[in-house]
Amino acid sequence: MTAARLTRDLRYKSWLECARAIDRFIMGEAKARLDLETIRLIKDRRPRDAAHAAIIDRWVDDCLTILRSVLARLESEAEGPLAGILSLSPVENEERAQIKERLGALSHDDLLEALAAQRGHALLVLALVDSDNAASLIAREMLLA
Repeated sequence: MTAARLTRDLRYKSWLECARAIDRFIMGEAKARLDLETIRLIKDRRPRDAAHAAIIDRWVDDCLTILRSVLARLESEAEGPLAGILSLSPVENEERAQIKERLGALSHDDLLEALAAQRGHALLVLALVDSDNAASLIAREMLLA
């Protein structure tokens, strides 16, 4: 599914439906970009070490790259409820460090579960936006669902 088609499909959907669809779209692309070695390390649940740090770094970088590109494409056509969910703050170096710290606190099981449940994007949204931002509330609801 293209970003343009996703935008058209979500034009009249609820906020939560928009969040879930964007989550599936972005994490689908992220999973396609994870190399076999990273997937193997996650599945093997190796001890927390340099390899685990590399997984987190690569996952954060991939997700941020995808998040930026998809949001840029979607923002250009956003209407209705979709426009509100895209009001994410810019990713600065400090914010990226906070994302890495939050993801670094996750166990291998948590990382694997986040990937399996396609909720990695929701975790990133929680780290990227202000706590009172509507997208953050949606992300929390998704994580609790």
